[in-house]
Amino acid sequence: MTKIETSEFLSIGKPMRRNEDARLLRGQGRFTDDFSVPGQTYGAMVRSPHPHARILGIDSRAALAMPGVLAVLTGADVLADGLKPIPHDPIPKTKYDMKLAGPGGTPIFIGPHMLLPADKARHVGEAVAMVVAETEAQALDAAEAVEVDYEVLPWVSDQRLAIGPGAPAVWDDVPDNVLVDTTFGDVAGTDRAFAAAAHTIKMDIYIPRVTGVTIEPRAALGQYDAETGRYTLNCGGGGAVRQKHELSGVLGVEPEKVRVLTFDVGGNFGTKNRVYVEYGLVMWAAKKVGRPVKHTCSRSEVFLTDYQGRDLAVTVELALAEDGKFLAMRSDNISNVGARCVSLSPLGKGSGLITGSYDIPVATLRARAVFTNTMPTQAYRSSGRPEVNFVIERVIDTAARELGFDKIELRRKNFVKPEQMPYTNAVGATYDSGTYEANMDWALDISDWKGAEARRADAQKRGKLYGVGLANYVESSIGSPRERAEITIHPEGKVSCVIGTQPSGQGHETSFAQVVADLCAVPVETVTIILGDTDIVKVGGGSHSGRSMRHAGTVISKAATQLIEKGKRIAALVLDIPVAQIDFADGRFTSEATNRTFSMFELAREAARASLPDDLADGLAIGLTNEMHEPVFPNGTAICEVEIDPLTGWIDIKRYATVDDVGRCINPLIVHGQTHGGIAQGVGQAMWELFEIDAQSGQPLAGSFMDYGMPRFDNLPAFRTEIAEVLSPTNPLGIKAGGEGGTTPALSVIVNAVVDALKDYGVRDIRMPTTPYRIWQTIQDAQAGTRNAA
Repeated sequence: MTKIETSEFLSIGKPMRRNEDARLLRGQGRFTDDFSVPGQTYGAMVRSPHPHARILGIDSRAALAMPGVLAVLTGADVLADGLKPIPHDPIPKTKYDMKLAGPGGTPIFIGPHMLLPADKARHVGEAVAMVVAETEAQALDAAEAVEVDYEVLPWVSDQRLAIGPGAPAVWDDVPDNVLVDTTFGDVAGTDRAFAAAAHTIKMDIYIPRVTGVTIEPRAALGQYDAETGRYTLNCGGGGAVRQKHELSGVLGVEPEKVRVLTFDVGGNFGTKNRVYVEYGLVMWAAKKVGRPVKHTCSRSEVFLTDYQGRDLAVTVELALAEDGKFLAMRSDNISNVGARCVSLSPLGKGSGLITGSYDIPVATLRARAVFTNTMPTQAYRSSGRPEVNFVIERVIDTAARELGFDKIELRRKNFVKPEQMPYTNAVGATYDSGTYEANMDWALDISDWKGAEARRADAQKRGKLYGVGLANYVESSIGSPRERAEITIHPEGKVSCVIGTQPSGQGHETSFAQVVADLCAVPVETVTIILGDTDIVKVGGGSHSGRSMRHAGTVISKAATQLIEKGKRIAALVLDIPVAQIDFADGRFTSEATNRTFSMFELAREAARASLPDDLADGLAIGLTNEMHEPVFPNGTAICEVEIDPLTGWIDIKRYATVDDVGRCINPLIVHGQTHGGIAQGVGQAMWELFEIDAQSGQPLAGSFMDYGMPRFDNLPAFRTEIAEVLSPTNPLGIKAGGEGGTTPALSVIVNAVVDALKDYGVRDIRMPTTPYRIWQTIQDAQAGTRNAA
């Protein structure tokens, strides 16, 4: 891999303020619901109130008779028009992804995802019909008048129950509900290590379901041009190119017949990366009624029907030698994919990282994915990695406490060392680079770990319980392997770069411009990043899995190299000298054969005036598609301190510090912001967020912000964050990823701190979220147990 020399960078590595912020603060953002077109109509969904029910019939006569109603569309209409299921393609497919399979190595059944089902509703909130009307209010009123005749069926929402005997089958094709069952690692070697171990620790762990709660509810605006047979869709998502191709498959047309426009996106975190039924419905309905159709979800619809996250049940065992050296690990991971398999990224990505930052010689993982009557799950910030990090860090803390080891020294003894890199772990994932022990030591220093016991004593004097937690992490970033950049140097002194990623608050317009500016030797303020319109962006993997900066940086660096070579050819023609005599240095094309020199913009102007051969006729412009499969492994350490009021269970985070190795950091200001947001998101799940399903009715209990706890500015402390830059050898700029590291260890570090605070009560573990009530109840139960034992 050719490395880019960075000693002369003017923009890369600088904390530049985001270009996009000014227009967003002025209210000039272009979010999906901001778009309207003449003649626009409105769609409203009729949603199932049942977790599992057969659709016996739909009576739309009363709705069609209401004012303004143009159509009521059902699953029968979907079938009649020959629409296809959404081709989610949920199985990760880069060369280095863990290879998941169905039971016995069979193909994975994903459950066809029609725009509207004709047979059954398989979760509460599933759209079973769509009303189109002149106004949104008319559409909503008419949706309430649609009568659906349901046969209510048995249902199951917990993956642990779904695999049990006699559980209701979500799909007749998969009677036991298990769609993936794959074993990784060395089973025999693991068994031998456990048999020889001096100590073993076993835990049953559940990481509950949450939802993304993006600030912008999802929306879609569909149009159909009868003359051209072309569809246009405005929607928010993580990759317009992918959605264009998937939706063209649903509609049964060539991809060129679908244009997707995705501009500003108000939060994603994975929830908007996959196609929703509403995206296809508004385009299909637009053709049916002959007018544009718009649908914007209410916040309650978002809670019910956004793709959700986490929901992993794990049984883990750790084998240790007498001195605390880790010998082996067993893990049985059961992922709840919901009613359809939208993505296996969480299970697959997590599977490769069960051993975390530690050198565990042998391990065995059984990875299962299970259907239930719930909203499908999808990759959610750091897809699958916070879950497995939670497991390994919790079991290490438990081992340290129960076996009498110092929790820092136990980790130190078992770290993967820098000299072991590249390091292949016990289930086959190969880490690229990292200094895990140095990260931990840095975090211990900035958090004042040595002063923790003095702060514990002070808290006790004030009647508070004090806890301190630490968690190390390693995560992976792979993502869709293809990315394209098209860079054009314009004679008027501007640079445009077309790229196929899709920001949702990450600052791509700024950080990508920094890379283009430095590699093309132009001022950063002259660079404009163009994205989100599939008539312009032809190839691109979107934004997910921390891929954007790494893939964009790589393809931009390669394109810039070719652009400079092309510039040398143009300069040679303009100067009438051999191209071998042209050099490019310090931002100028020069030659010892002449005193004439050109900047990029000066050469672009010369090219515009010159008569160039066909292969140079487009001037100083280049387009390049790159395919990169190699993963990178960001890593770091988080430390958290909490105080708990034992009388009420109220918990305060007093300190929070992190060190994150992101590889080369393009813009520290943006990366620190991503870290802060990632911490808040992870802490939110650890302490407040929960998408609970009622065990008696199958009804979700979180339908609004009244029911769903969220982190706020007043319940988080000031963070102390530091960036480590251990360059990755896998790409020219040495980039890893910086968008997810804040989230990955947050769950484990919070719970480690809480359990540390409750250790005098004999508390071994506590389930998330660690709300004041749950903490209070845990204390009461522990005290009652002590009294009963006495």
